[in-house]
Amino acid sequence: MALSDYNSLTRYPTRADGYGGEYWTFYYDRVPTSQLASVLPLVGSLKIGETGGIAGLRVNKINVPYDRSGTIVDISIVYFKPIAYPSGWTGTDFLEIIGSRKTSPGERGTTTYVVGVCTSPTGTGVPVRGDVFTGDTGLLSRICVTDPAQDPDLIPGLYVVTASFYKPHAYTGGINVTNFIEIVGSRQDQDQQGGTITPVVGVCTDPTLTGVPKKGDVFTGDTAMLSRICIGRTLDRSSIPGRVIVTANYYVPTAFAGANAISTATFIEIVGSRRNGSSWSNKRGTVVGVCTDIAGAGVPASGATFPGDTGDLVRVRSGTSEDWDSYPGRCVLTLNYNGDIGQNA
Repeated sequence: MALSDYNSLTRYPTRADGYGGEYWTFYYDRVPTSQLASVLPLVGSLKIGETGGIAGLRVNKINVPYDRSGTIVDISIVYFKPIAYPSGWTGTDFLEIIGSRKTSPGERGTTTYVVGVCTSPTGTGVPVRGDVFTGDTGLLSRICVTDPAQDPDLIPGLYVVTASFYKPHAYTGGINVTNFIEIVGSRQDQDQQGGTITPVVGVCTDPTLTGVPKKGDVFTGDTAMLSRICIGRTLDRSSIPGRVIVTANYYVPTAFAGANAISTATFIEIVGSRRNGSSWSNKRGTVVGVCTDIAGAGVPASGATFPGDTGDLVRVRSGTSEDWDSYPGRCVLTLNYNGDIGQNA
């Protein structure tokens, strides 16, 4: 005898909507207790006669009376049938289930969760880390950024797979070229001694491509001596598979605007750089500024007077030190001034 031989003639199958699909309950009457072991299906197996594969009716729960002292019992079996999400992620061995897709907006991007069922998490079409969302193209495609979570217990006979796809948001007024797109919310100025650092964060596929910020690049639109210039960058190759997150730091010194500040077309003194010192016989001073040519007409020459010095003690420029690395394309020039106490007495 088969289980279908005991289909109830008085209780008809019922359907209830549930998470990801439908729960169908079938009723069977007057099943001999002696036949239960041979006719009852396994939890997680397809309903006898089903050919729907992943989307077929699958045994979810079997209800058998606790008291089996009699010779016959009435039983019911609950079957689960996944319902596909319209136009969802599909694969030979994977079915995205209806009502599962959720989006979670973040400060710099949006995460889209795709939940589906499969018989094996390694099957064809099951999302894996690095997969690009179906239909997406370009640098800001949705990409699966984590190893999908796998739950083999929620629906008997199937794995419930949850994949997280992340899509950065472009900064509308940012650096957006063929090979690099700046991410919204990343540009936050950081005050430093003597200047400001502006970080620019964006995505690319290869940090060596044209348009990707690199050390020495001048910020788009900046032309002055104190332009924002990239002083270095960091590369994150792991957070978004198939993409490189580039953080480029642009630095611009702040000009000193106080009394006797040195500011010419070819040399600009930096705020906070001026230092004074002295000993019993000597008075010293330091001025730091930015130039492109240490011999430029506006750069204080050897023997020039320290800004503001008058009277009996006048310090004069006696030496320099050059830094061509900290601010690419410019020289951070330190001017050293000295004057002997009593030299003009």
